[in-house]
Amino acid sequence: MEKSEKKYRLLIQSANDAVFIADAETEIIFEANDRAGKLLGMPVEKIIGMHQSKLHPPNELDRYVEILKKHV
Repeated sequence: MEKSEKKYRLLIQSANDAVFIADAETEIIFEANDRAGKLLGMPVEKIIGMHQSKLHPPNELDRYVEILKKHV
């Protein structure tokens, strides 16, 4: 593993907040840290591959879609 990738992974895993990283086009989560797993109550391996819309309550989904669009 390259030095920069090791630093990246250490940064993600040591964050005090839940971190979810999704592909901007597909919105599929391809990286999450242990805090994210604890927040959702599931293993990180299960989070990876999820569509980001599954992270939000259905009644709030439209709001989060707009937020995501603004930040992509």
